[in-house]
Amino acid sequence: VLEQDPNHRPALEKLGEAYVDEGRVADAVASWLRAAELIRATGDAKALAILRDRIATLDPAAAARIADAKPSAA
Repeated sequence: VLEQDPNHRPALEKLGEAYVDEGRVADAVASWLRAAELIRATGDAKALAILRDRIATLDPAAAARIADAKPSAA
């Protein structure tokens, strides 16, 4: 999926989960950071908070660097 669409958010999140299962923490964080940037751009603050919390369990410093979601246009 990611070969065809490198910005496929659900695939990036699943890839991060797979990396965690394999003990590949840095790869998981990198995958989730890519997903977080996509979420941030959509303005979905709730989804961003959930993913930020996941990242924080592995790398608190990386989670702290994630900017808040952009307000969605109404």
